[in-house]
Amino acid sequence: MKETENYYIARCKQLIQQKEKWDHYDTWTHYNFQHLQKNIEKDSGVIINDLTLKRFFGRYTNKEDYKPHFSTKDAIALYLGFKNWDDFRKKNSSSVIRSSFLLNRRHTFLSNIKKIFWIGFSIALLIMIGWSILFVYNKYFYSIPEFEFRAESESYKGSSTVTFHYDITEIKSDSVFIDFDIYPEIDRITKLDKNKHELNRYYPISNNYSIRLFDKNRVYKTIKIAIESLNWLRQIAISEGDPIDLSGEYFGTDTSLSINETNLLAKNINAEDFNYQANFILIKSIPVSSLNFIYETRFKGFNTPDYLHYCEFIKTSIFCENGTISTNITDTTCNSRAFIRFGNRFELGEVVNLKGLSVNIGQWNTLKLVSMKDSLAIWINNKHQYTLHNNSDLGPIKGFQFLLNPMGEVDYVRLYENNSLIYSNEFNHIK
Repeated sequence: MKETENYYIARCKQLIQQKEKWDHYDTWTHYNFQHLQKNIEKDSGVIINDLTLKRFFGRYTNKEDYKPHFSTKDAIALYLGFKNWDDFRKKNSSSVIRSSFLLNRRHTFLSNIKKIFWIGFSIALLIMIGWSILFVYNKYFYSIPEFEFRAESESYKGSSTVTFHYDITEIKSDSVFIDFDIYPEIDRITKLDKNKHELNRYYPISNNYSIRLFDKNRVYKTIKIAIESLNWLRQIAISEGDPIDLSGEYFGTDTSLSINETNLLAKNINAEDFNYQANFILIKSIPVSSLNFIYETRFKGFNTPDYLHYCEFIKTSIFCENGTISTNITDTTCNSRAFIRFGNRFELGEVVNLKGLSVNIGQWNTLKLVSMKDSLAIWINNKHQYTLHNNSDLGPIKGFQFLLNPMGEVDYVRLYENNSLIYSNEFNHIK
């Protein structure tokens, strides 16, 4: 059944490509997906964000098992002129059967050339044996030069940043790399400059990481790093083989969750180099549904010169068991970067009018999120700004997050259910 459904999806992609009169979808750019998003919304009345469309067309390699939601397939079928996805399947069954027949013929052809394959395999095996001998020689008999590679979290430039120290001047290879074990892939591997000896890397997500120093011939060293969250504190631990012992690192004042210039200067950190600070709290699941709560917080950012940061924002997220609720409040100069997310529902300031989510970041602002059954209302400074309609139950609330660019301060966080205070944090405990 899964294989047959894939045939229908492949047929669907072919029809979309024909309707838009574009080249093969593997060559599509971000503009193509935004244009397709608008056309689908126009013909079906359903908003499918461009990220979902990219997954549908297989543009993310880590989404090979992506299964489009039925509502997504229905919307695309409407855009193609069909009543729904079932109608699309019914009227394209002959094309899918023909594709399946061609696939079976290809399978038969491959079986017939099996003898040729075994001849090629024998030749390849001899080549592999030769390469294996060369590999063993390089690994066990070729001398390893002296080098230094270590990590620490005390001399960082910002919270959740790890500093890597290295000295690779004795390594003969001209191309030595660090694999930071992070995504996206474009930022994962960095070629090292032999004339330098220090590199900083920001790790925004709690996880276990294996950082490798390597060249094309060997892995010289692997360092294990565990980054965890505990009660608004970012914790980083580093090990080169020994058990990991976590130790907390954070900035704070006695009245607010704060990352400010005074804190930075106290640690000899240049505030101009400081960017994107994330603070988390992960709590045990509490009996508050994502469809019935009031969340309130008060925040402000610290303004910096325009040439340092393209867009100042404060993103607040509510982690639920089955998804995330997020709002991105921006400065008035970049309201197109504002957005609202409730599970799979996503509204972006570039597409819809979210000017109400742009404020003077340098002043104190109050954000209130009111979730009631099928809608999420956003209030800023006691004024209703936007309502996102949604009927997805994301399950009980499990935690919160703030992401600040470049620096900011949070006065309090409060969570209500049926007008009863369920959780609060005034940040009076931070020392």
